[in-house]
Amino acid sequence: ARREGPFVAINTAAVQQNLGASERGGVEKGAHSTAERARKGQIRAGHEGTVLLDEIGDMPLEVQVSLLRVIQESEVLPVGGDLPVAVDVRFICATHRELGQLVEEGGFRADLLARLKGAVFRIPSLADRPEDCGLLIAKFLRKLDILDLAITPAAYRQLLSYPWPLNVREL
Repeated sequence: ARREGPFVAINTAAVQQNLGASERGGVEKGAHSTAERARKGQIRAGHEGTVLLDEIGDMPLEVQVSLLRVIQESEVLPVGGDLPVAVDVRFICATHRELGQLVEEGGFRADLLARLKGAVFRIPSLADRPEDCGLLIAKFLRKLDILDLAITPAAYRQLLSYPWPLNVREL
């Protein structure tokens, strides 16, 4: 179903435990020496919308515990706050890692994976869909406002035959 609220992307690999709580649930003014104003935090900013948890397979275990609670209870506790704040958020996760294998290796919480698991979409490697290269290149060139670049047929053949081990990010 369509969500009317904002779309918020969080690079979960970059969330450190000590900063994680304020980044996710916000912080109340005066909660610590640098909290000169109240901040919503990224999950509260996504209220009634969608939060992308990007690179969730690289999220530190300590942060996974608090995220599990947010998902389970549909609320966050701002740093310095006394009461939790309800949030209505749809979570989407992206990872290049195999989460089931990470669970077996102890690098990802099984209970968090169970909460997150819904519809799973596996996007084929760019090497498995070379026909998308031209479309993606055109999109990137438009985005960069480079409209007068010409790619020779030989260069295009090279792009199509390249294995793209880092997928679209490498392109």
